[in-house]
Amino acid sequence: MQQNTYFVSYTKDDEAWAKWISWLIEDNGHKANVQCWDINPGDDFVSKMNEFLINCNVFVPIVSSKYTESYWCGKEWANALVAEKEQNKPFIPIRIENYKITGLLSSKVYIDISDVLTSEEDATKRIIDGLFKAKERKGTFPGAAKNAGIKKPYEFPGNKTFDNPTNAPLNNLYPRYEYFTGREKELRDINTAFKDGKAVNFTQTIIGLGGVGKSQTALEYAHRHSCEYVDAIWWIHAENKTTIFNSFESFAKKAGLYLEQNLDADKLGAAIQNWQESNSSWLFIFDNVEDEDVIKPYISKNYKGHILFTSRRRELRGIYQSKTVDVDVLLPEDAKKLIRARLENDKKLIKNKTDLSELVERLGRFPLALEQAAAYIWRSQIDCRGYINKLEEKGLEPLTNKLGEPMTDYKHTVTTTFMLSYTALSEGARQLFNLCTYMAPDDMPIYFFKKQADTFPKPLCDDLSDEDALIAELYNYSLVKRTGDFLNMHRFVQEVGREQNKDDEHDWVYYCLEAAISVLPKIDVYSEKSVFVLFEQTVTHTEMIARYSGKFVADEQKAEKLGLLYQLIAAGYFNTAIYYKALEWHQKEKDVYEKVLGNEHQDTATTYNNMAVIFSKQGDYEKALEWHQKALAIRKKVLGNEHQYTATTYDNMAVDFSEQGDYEKALMYNQKTSVIREKVLGTDHPDTANTYNNMAVDFSEQGDYEKALTYNQKALAILEKVLGTDHPNTAYTYSNMAVIFSKQGDYEKALTYHQKALVIREKVLGTDHPDTANTYNNMAVIFSEQGGYEKALMYNQKALVIHEKVLGTDHPDTAHTYSNMAVDFSEQSDYEKALTYNQKALVIRQKVLGNDHPDTADTYNNMAVIFSNQGDYINALEWHQKALDIHEKVLGKDHPDTAISYSNMAVVFSEQGYNEKALEWHQKALDIREKVLGKDHPDTITSRNNIKIVRERMQTPPTQTPQLQIETQQDLPSGKKKKKKPWSIIKTK
Repeated sequence: MQQNTYFVSYTKDDEAWAKWISWLIEDNGHKANVQCWDINPGDDFVSKMNEFLINCNVFVPIVSSKYTESYWCGKEWANALVAEKEQNKPFIPIRIENYKITGLLSSKVYIDISDVLTSEEDATKRIIDGLFKAKERKGTFPGAAKNAGIKKPYEFPGNKTFDNPTNAPLNNLYPRYEYFTGREKELRDINTAFKDGKAVNFTQTIIGLGGVGKSQTALEYAHRHSCEYVDAIWWIHAENKTTIFNSFESFAKKAGLYLEQNLDADKLGAAIQNWQESNSSWLFIFDNVEDEDVIKPYISKNYKGHILFTSRRRELRGIYQSKTVDVDVLLPEDAKKLIRARLENDKKLIKNKTDLSELVERLGRFPLALEQAAAYIWRSQIDCRGYINKLEEKGLEPLTNKLGEPMTDYKHTVTTTFMLSYTALSEGARQLFNLCTYMAPDDMPIYFFKKQADTFPKPLCDDLSDEDALIAELYNYSLVKRTGDFLNMHRFVQEVGREQNKDDEHDWVYYCLEAAISVLPKIDVYSEKSVFVLFEQTVTHTEMIARYSGKFVADEQKAEKLGLLYQLIAAGYFNTAIYYKALEWHQKEKDVYEKVLGNEHQDTATTYNNMAVIFSKQGDYEKALEWHQKALAIRKKVLGNEHQYTATTYDNMAVDFSEQGDYEKALMYNQKTSVIREKVLGTDHPDTANTYNNMAVDFSEQGDYEKALTYNQKALAILEKVLGTDHPNTAYTYSNMAVIFSKQGDYEKALTYHQKALVIREKVLGTDHPDTANTYNNMAVIFSEQGGYEKALMYNQKALVIHEKVLGTDHPDTAHTYSNMAVDFSEQSDYEKALTYNQKALVIRQKVLGNDHPDTADTYNNMAVIFSNQGDYINALEWHQKALDIHEKVLGKDHPDTAISYSNMAVVFSEQGYNEKALEWHQKALDIREKVLGKDHPDTITSRNNIKIVRERMQTPPTQTPQLQIETQQDLPSGKKKKKKPWSIIKTK
């Protein structure tokens, strides 16, 4: 074989590829001239390059975007093109980057390995075929490379990882796991999906112990393909908003991004999205995604890199084009392969194939358990059967024994055995660790322990004055990881910890129980964003503690504490409008109190009351009254007919009757409340004033505005005298009076009273309080009534900003604002926007309140009105029917809201020319209103007028058709509703 000389031309950024390709050339019996080998200190660079060009038989440029931008490389290939033409010297480019080659180089046929940068076998074959042709593929023994001047063969650059980085991108990856086994199909699927331009949702398909390998598989992919990502590879802890924020904040700082002062998620997300759009060669790994909504702010719709998700959920909705790759426990053969690899020098220990198969199944084929089992077997020199027997005898003890310490770093779990680490800790650190094992594994707030420090045992109570030192001990033995003000502990470590503390478990769980009660927000403080954040950060941990505390139900004193914990968790879910979970925890509370305190205890009655309030919020007023009646029976028997708690039950029952449209019964129960409160609390007590306010609302709903204002004035006189003119309760009365003035058509006076309420709320509660937002909503309604739709939208927008910020985008009050904005857009004939905002409201209400809730019906009705205004009567009738079905089912056929549905359907029939049918439906509405509201109520008068208009239409030419009164079921501002005290009289013991 003739030996040729190859001039390998490259830019500094591609030196690793130049070395490897040059080694391939010399390994195949040829000579390579390359700058990094053949130019020494003192040489003339230009002269040496000229020498290489003259003496070579073949010119081989390593082509990348950096290469074509290089001045000196340009000189080299330009001269090589001349030499090819004049001296017939082959010019063979090797392309290592997938980019469009332009200019003179674009005409050259090249060897392309840009799509096989991770496969040494494929890249080698293409280069050898391209440079030497098939007949010269054999080459010489690799040792010839040394004789040719190469001191050692060079590693294939496509295999580089961050264990041996070469021009490594910005990254925060953990080291590669040496014994990674299996997952080849999953890794291929991920790579294929990325080539197709899709993101990947990487999910776990089992429930149980952690350590199945989602994160390890993602890590393996990142290392295998690290050479493909020039800009960055970043690992994001995606369990919740806080961990995601912290991960991206760290990335932004490392990437040198400009960050504004007072950084929040929106600002950080905007910076990250901009970076994603400006860079194209990067990989972001979102690890352990729990809620897709919290990661969306950090993903641009126009991102140019790759995104990989890991999650316990099979499906993540709404995250662009997402392909699912399931990761289960290891396949049986892969699990056995892992054990064999770890014990390859002691094959006698695993020679019995049946025992090996039984062992991997006994450990669930979890990679972590297999790793520790292999370590134990190797160190103790017992075989698989012996290890299985120990598991049967001692439970998890073999997995936490010193002999089970992993023989290599296993970064996603523990790096030493539990017992070895645990016994090396100080007493205070061990105590902190014990508490952590009864919490959720991820994002344990450090303040959870700090806040309750005084009640913990010594020395922990004292050591928590320097919590950083305690955490440093745990971190030092890889028992926890710290992310800002939060701790993370692997589930397996927690299980082992609980196993080792079985004898003292009762005490540690009780410490956690007391801490949970202390940390959770109290029932009446949900108004600021910080409170909602506190609940969000602690609820997963308090739920876990509640689960372990279930054994305290047999201890009366501790059981009452357990019931209180259930109550506080329920209160948090109630205030965040997750009513089904609130009900679930109140049910647990009820079971505890009924068992420990009995069916006639005041705390049991309080639980019944709170369950009733939730049913009322869900629109199930019959069930609400049923549970209020249970509470009332206890309170009357235990406390008496004239106790203030009995009055509170009457008060809440009055609200339910009012919601059902039974205003007479509502007033009757309000009157019962008033009698008790006037007698027990006095005529100047704020609770007495609250009763007057509620009575005013019922009179207002009946159209008796004068009487309503009289009761509001009674309430206002008490509140201004007792609480002062700047108290929030006084603001409620101003707001309710404003609504009545609005109903009377006195919009100026209505705005004046809303303004009084606003001044108080902004001053006392702040500009970000939900009650302040409600005032903005109420003022918007007035502006809308006056035809000032632009101003109405402006005030609704103010309310929306607060609701979304404080309550979240899935809260009913947020839906309320969307609904009101939809009405304003509709009034301006912007029906497309109106439908969009109604749809936003509908999504929330269906999700939070359910498909059969009256508020959901209101949204159906409003959408129907929009279709009607557009002349789409078919759709209008369909949506009115949806609303009517709910009203009749939930509220009954005699409810004022049902009358609204009848009236609006009549209008649609009339618009289509079906006047006989319109009369029939208007008469249905009139019958209800005369019966429930009375003959002089404004709504009753509207129905009579509509009937008159339809009759006139039947006798009037179309060009002179009078206008019907269509009744848009616009959401009522909060001031038009009674101000309930849903968490009234709950004692916090």
